[in-house]
Amino acid sequence: MKNFGVIITCCETDYCFAKGTCASVKYFMPNTPICFLVDGEFDLGEFPEDYDITVLKKENLKNDFLKANSWGWGLTKMNAFWESPFETFLLLDADTALYGDMSRYADFSKFDFIIDDPKVEYTVDKLRRFFFNPDHIEKYFPGFSYLSNPYVCTGVLFGKRDILRIEDYERYFEIKALQPDFFVLAEQGFLNVLLFQMAQKGDIRLGSHDFQYVIPDFSYEESKKNFPVPLIKDVSPQVIHWAGSIKPLLQNRKNRYGEPLIFFREKYLKDLGITDPAAIERILTEEDNFHVANVNSRTLKGRIKNHIKKFKNIFS
Repeated sequence: MKNFGVIITCCETDYCFAKGTCASVKYFMPNTPICFLVDGEFDLGEFPEDYDITVLKKENLKNDFLKANSWGWGLTKMNAFWESPFETFLLLDADTALYGDMSRYADFSKFDFIIDDPKVEYTVDKLRRFFFNPDHIEKYFPGFSYLSNPYVCTGVLFGKRDILRIEDYERYFEIKALQPDFFVLAEQGFLNVLLFQMAQKGDIRLGSHDFQYVIPDFSYEESKKNFPVPLIKDVSPQVIHWAGSIKPLLQNRKNRYGEPLIFFREKYLKDLGITDPAAIERILTEEDNFHVANVNSRTLKGRIKNHIKKFKNIFS
């Protein structure tokens, strides 16, 4: 495919996983260029020599609105829809790993966006938990038929640059300020509503394939059977997604199957020329400890912020 690449969204806390995601792309799609879409200022280190990696940071963005607003959990990935270095792309969260060549799903001759097909029917309660509050749909999206759509986890999708309207994204921030309880899980609720609403109107061509395997939805044994390590190349391609709070760390090996991403984190280091097993384990352990420490710090700050908000509401 011409002008196609893979974009991996990451911040300092999950960069340890993003490097593994990157190695999985190189393994299964060796000729595909890769872009790290980076939130924050931190040292990315050296890249393996033949990985063909570009970096997109805040200072690289052309649009002033995006530069000022589109950062943080979930929002960073939204920059790809207007600032992607590739005309078409596979957009991945950092806590993912390819298991197969995903290019077979990238049929941009028929579709502008290709999303997962989870084959799940969502109750109103699940919509509230994972996507949006249906009570507000008619007010902000009049005429949008929301009940029958196969909403998805937005950690994996194929997209085209400059198809979405940036004015719609600006409106997301306006709605969020007026109705804080409308959308949940960062960009996930909004992006689902936007894509399905535009598809209903005929503004975009939206396709789907069953290509995302969300680890928390399956048992340890199921995941191990479906994605064994050593890897099997002749498979129906999937992106494994470690969504949720339990990540594929060395210390989590007993209660959450994470071997594919651990394998690729090791491969990234080997492709840098680090071959000593003890050195590799030491580096991964240090990265894991950094990840855990930062997550714990962020969780504590979030709890303090929520308590302050509650006290403000009480006194007001």
